[in-house]
Amino acid sequence: MLPLAITTAILFGAVTGSVYGQTPESLDHLKKPNPFQLGIGTFVSGCPETEEAYEKIVEGELVRAGVKRVPFPRLSVNAPVRELALSVVIQCIGTEDGVRGLPTLTAANIDVVFNREYMTKDPSTGETTSTIVSYIPGRYGKTYLMGWGLLRRELREELREHVSEALTDYLKANHAP
Repeated sequence: MLPLAITTAILFGAVTGSVYGQTPESLDHLKKPNPFQLGIGTFVSGCPETEEAYEKIVEGELVRAGVKRVPFPRLSVNAPVRELALSVVIQCIGTEDGVRGLPTLTAANIDVVFNREYMTKDPSTGETTSTIVSYIPGRYGKTYLMGWGLLRRELREELREHVSEALTDYLKANHAP
């Protein structure tokens, strides 16, 4: 059973159907010198399909947009800033029905966000770490509450829609007159 605070937050997002990111007025933060290549990271947790199945959907949207997926570049002293990249995070949490032990009601969250990573040095310790900066507005996604049976089909369609919206804004930013 989910704690009451989490359940309430999930229900609120599902009932209101709130999208927590809308297209920003300015898309300048999405500009890149090489717009036909984009680093993509896909992370999936607790959902009915494998990470590879969701990556295939993301890849399909990249092909339709004419953008080549490239691996996230490694940060180094010589390259202290990672180029703009797109992170796709899909998380699902199910409640069990108590009889069969199967998930019956599921909260799913899709978060599609552009970000950059910067090397930073802690002045007190001298240690080098990295900081990821996500661009908000410019987040695409939504929280859903649905039955486990509907989740597979709905999640695929919603993921396709959110990635497509993000790539449309990306292409607008990089090909505007």
